[in-house]
Amino acid sequence: MIDGEEKASSVYCPKCMQPRMHHILAMNALSRRDNTTYICTTCGQREALEDWMHGHNADTRNRDNR
Repeated sequence: MIDGEEKASSVYCPKCMQPRMHHILAMNALSRRDNTTYICTTCGQREALEDWMHGHNADTRNRDNR
C-alpha cells in the first residue's frame, strides 16, 4: 500500500458525524485544528473559511485603526 492510502476505519467524518469520508484517508481534508485528524472536505472547507474570515477581520480592524 502506498503512503497516504490507508483505509478509513469509518466513513463518518469525526467532526460533523456525517457519512462523507472517502475510504482512502489522503483523499479527505486534514484538519487545521490539530493537523493530524482527517475530516470530510466539507468540514475542511469550513475550517479554511473560518480561518480566512478570522484573519480577514483582524486585518480589516488593524487597517481601520491606523
